[in-house]
Amino acid sequence: MSAVVLLSGAPKERERLRESLGPKAEAAPANPLRPTNVDVVVLSGPDDVQVDQARDALAAGSHAVCLADSVTTIEALTGLHDYAREVGRSVIVGTGMSPGWTTILARHASTLFDDIDEISIAVTGSGGPACVERRTRAARSDTQEWRDGEWVEFAARSGSELVWFPDPLGAVDCGRGDLSEGVLLRRILPDVPLLMVKMGRPTARPLPRRMQRFRRTTTLHEQGGIRVAVSGRLDGHPSTVVYGMLSSAVTSSAVLTALTVEALTSGTVDAGVFGVAEALDPVRLLQSAAARGVRGLVYDGID
Repeated sequence: MSAVVLLSGAPKERERLRESLGPKAEAAPANPLRPTNVDVVVLSGPDDVQVDQARDALAAGSHAVCLADSVTTIEALTGLHDYAREVGRSVIVGTGMSPGWTTILARHASTLFDDIDEISIAVTGSGGPACVERRTRAARSDTQEWRDGEWVEFAARSGSELVWFPDPLGAVDCGRGDLSEGVLLRRILPDVPLLMVKMGRPTARPLPRRMQRFRRTTTLHEQGGIRVAVSGRLDGHPSTVVYGMLSSAVTSSAVLTALTVEALTSGTVDAGVFGVAEALDPVRLLQSAAARGVRGLVYDGID
């Protein structure tokens, strides 16, 4: 029987989570940096520790699934590729709502075109206090955008525009920030001349430091949304396809992470470091996600 071993968090938190997950979950007695006899380690803590944790997982013979989303961390994780190949294990990065489902929808839409001129992604929603804090920092950070063969510097929150997400979200003011979709999409779609990613400002506020020890009592149920527009030429004619997704960031991220773990344990993923849209088949992921209540959407009437 497969088991879920809880490795991080305070002992009381691990025990409470173990009870909620049922008989297949077990709480490790300590917080080991080098877990043994674990097939896949899921890293969902702060970005700044995930690179070392992924390296430790590889050294222990485990695959790693990383939910980090900052550009710096994503680039550092991809730097583990040679080591992962050497030890015969895999690291899959970007398995959340963003990056994750954003890149999967973009890759799926890209297969419809002969040539692509532009991929424009917008995302809104966050998955809890730590996610709100990270997204708030991202919204305040300068970023780079891939334009005509080079990275171009842009200020945080620049390029503000109203983006229409699936109902009931509707129009959301989105701007640039520290988002890593462009880095991951460059790996699988290197010839696309424009990769643009924007985010909605988090609607919840990060907790003050004096309150962070109480954050486990705070629950957010913010609706999340994704809008991915791909423009190019199809059969010689200009065309645009727009995909969307409407789900809480917590639910969509948990589903994608679980599907990634399932793929890693099946032995069908090559050794190395890959983005989730690079390593796994988007159609199968979307089909499996729909069966679990996370559905992709297609915008009608797009010129």
